[in-house]
Amino acid sequence: MKNCKNDNDVIISGIKCDNPECGFKDMTVKFEDYPEWVNKSCPWCGENLLTKRCYKRIKKMKRKIERWNAIVAFINNTFLHKEIATQEVYTNCDKNGRIKDIKLR
Repeated sequence: MKNCKNDNDVIISGIKCDNPECGFKDMTVKFEDYPEWVNKSCPWCGENLLTKRCYKRIKKMKRKIERWNAIVAFINNTFLHKEIATQEVYTNCDKNGRIKDIKLR
């Protein structure tokens, strides 16, 4: 039996421009580096890449997912003892920090 981990379950990375006429994206940007991208202009079109409001919402979403994963891991490791599958989730925020879409892969 493999215990469920809850320490690295949430991996957030990548940044892209919301301007529909711009194609800039850098998927190598790590979540830990997001503060450096807050209010930074897109190198291609000049739009704001990550508003402070969006960054705060991303941090809040990450904390909620980490809490949920910890609860699921505890229940599984204590009672169920089953292997739990992982899921990749892709999201986009608008300039106001609202999640525009969620895609599961």
